[in-house]
Amino acid sequence: MPDQAVKPALRAALRFNEIGSRTPYEISFAQKANSGGSFGFMQGDLAAGQPIAHSTFRRCMAAAGMPPATIDDFERRLSGKGIPPTVISAAEKQQIDAALAANNALVDAMDEDILSKVYGGLDRCLQAAQAANRSIAPIAQLYIAMWVNMTGPPDKILDFLRGPNLGDTVGEADIQTYLQASKYFRENPRNFQHMVDSASAGAAELPED
Repeated sequence: MPDQAVKPALRAALRFNEIGSRTPYEISFAQKANSGGSFGFMQGDLAAGQPIAHSTFRRCMAAAGMPPATIDDFERRLSGKGIPPTVISAAEKQQIDAALAANNALVDAMDEDILSKVYGGLDRCLQAAQAANRSIAPIAQLYIAMWVNMTGPPDKILDFLRGPNLGDTVGEADIQTYLQASKYFRENPRNFQHMVDSASAGAAELPED
């Protein structure tokens, strides 16, 4: 697993990248092709095939006293891909947000579960680099963690980390170059600056050398 000393920075970068300064206890909408309603600082997504997002959402709504039929209806509407905020009314959003805030411990537990999977993906990257006799600088780990959270378990990036064109330490410039060459950031160049800003937010939590 990642170094304990780096974990606060990882959390901070991931949180900034996902929700910025917003509260995690509200339903939000990325309005992207595969995204539905999401919540938590790790943005558990109701359209992304995350069982824990669905179970947490239902438990929060039930704990707030909503009848099963209402929960079913909300879950169905919020599970559509690329849905706009207008899929629920302002009053319904207020009702859902209140249920998430009142049961924030359940949302926090979901976030920790999703976060643990991101840590697992980062750990695979650290192991791949180590097998090639190199390390990954903490600041570069922030980028990798955000990328894993965005794309799922690492695959191609493992080949990059094992490759011959890197030095003894994978630094921020190395990982920036790799990510900017990805299809996602070629098609969404503005989003790369947000990742840089998120890494900067996380870097403030890194231990001093």
